[in-house]
Amino acid sequence: YGNRRPSLSFDELSKRLFNYHAQNVATVREKLGKKGDGNGTVADNTVIVMQNTRGVWHHGGATLGKQYMLLLGSAGGYFKTGRHITYPGSYETTGVNERTLSDAYVSIANAMGVNITRFGDQTYRAGTDAQDPSRIKGAINKGPLDELRG
Repeated sequence: YGNRRPSLSFDELSKRLFNYHAQNVATVREKLGKKGDGNGTVADNTVIVMQNTRGVWHHGGATLGKQYMLLLGSAGGYFKTGRHITYPGSYETTGVNERTLSDAYVSIANAMGVNITRFGDQTYRAGTDAQDPSRIKGAINKGPLDELRG
């Protein structure tokens, strides 16, 4: 909070912070790939989740709907890897967020053997968008993201 390097824009500082974290995640992934686990490595049976930590993006700010999540690894083959998925029904394309991060958390839990279909309070709406709470219609969770499956 607060730019202690006024010569850099907020976006440039954000990029540098993301790159710093991404490099650390890559280092962890590399180390996991060197540790044996059954017929493969620990990395083969792991999924590392990396997502935005800038609150405005997931607390209903002006950029609602531009949330990303990086899944690094297949969790033992549960997730199909090597793809970029943009979900239809994002606010930019339809004016309504059809899927939420909670759906991704359901998918991750399912990959770990926790068979749930919902994550979080399904009635809470205050965090969607103070100006337009209709951006998310129906249940907040719609269940796991089948497109992530291997």
